Amino acid sequence: MKLYVVKDMEYELVYVYTSKKRMLRDANANEWQVQEPIIFDLTKRGVLEAMIQLTEYCGNTADITIGEE
Repeated sequence: MKLYVVKDMEYELVYVYTSKKRMLRDANANEWQVQEPIIFDLTKRGVLEAMIQLTEYCGNTADITIGEE
């Protein structure tokens, strides 16, 4: 699965889309900066890793532990 990420540099807001077409339309209309998409599988591990990547775009960090690792 892919999540498409754009960032509003003026207000430092992050928007996430599941549709690339919609993301590009909104990004071009509002002059947002397009980020690299987050690509992940729908396993627990994949979703948690996507959450970690998303928090990095938001300017925060997340310490997520998966199992005993």
